[in-house]
Amino acid sequence: MATRFELVLVGDSERELRAAGEAAVAEIEEVALRLNRFDRASFARFLEREACSHPVRLDQDLYDLFELCLEVEEESAGAFSITHGSPGGFLLDPEASTVRLSDSETRLDFGAVAKGFALDLAADELRECPALEAALLHGGTSTAIALGTPPMSDAWKLSVRLADDARVVQLTDRALSASAQAGRQHIADPRPGRTADAATFAAVTAPTAALADAWSTALAVLGTDLPPGVRAALQAHDVAPIQRALTPAP
Repeated sequence: MATRFELVLVGDSERELRAAGEAAVAEIEEVALRLNRFDRASFARFLEREACSHPVRLDQDLYDLFELCLEVEEESAGAFSITHGSPGGFLLDPEASTVRLSDSETRLDFGAVAKGFALDLAADELRECPALEAALLHGGTSTAIALGTPPMSDAWKLSVRLADDARVVQLTDRALSASAQAGRQHIADPRPGRTADAATFAAVTAPTAALADAWSTALAVLGTDLPPGVRAALQAHDVAPIQRALTPAP
């Protein structure tokens, strides 16, 4: 993921919060190791080698991530995909909790959703801490998840930079993700023969950080060209766009 993660923890026991924070960071580090497509020893690369010839069993968290990615890919008409840049896809077996890649050329890239997935697992770890009253976690300042409310406030307040100004977003037990088609943040359009607009910005809130990551990426790729059913899908999954519009590139 090659990005900075930060955790703000609120509670009365520094010892318990420190232990919980260390466990949460360990979850993030584990995700980085498992999903790193540049490391031949990672689980993602293992799947590329093995799952093209036979189904590979996944733990529940990773199976749920594959399921989420497939669902968003279908509902966004391919604007989001973890197999972009390759001709293949993957098949899931919910009864066996397995994944099989369609062919040996299929390549997995979790870059658009790994931060959110890591934050969700870290948040789950923090929820197990009895001393925790509230928390805010972010990865690279583009994905965040809020637990509870901070002292003396009814929500965590985050500033989202828009084209010419910023908007304050209030989060309580909810996640936020922002994706942009500008400069270093350019996102490849996984749809065959399509090029993503170079000046599109999208930010959404959602129940989980992985879901927010996936849909902010999809909407940044789609720009104003929404396929039929996208708005209904967003509503069904409780995904709320903050802004989805063409903005001037810097």
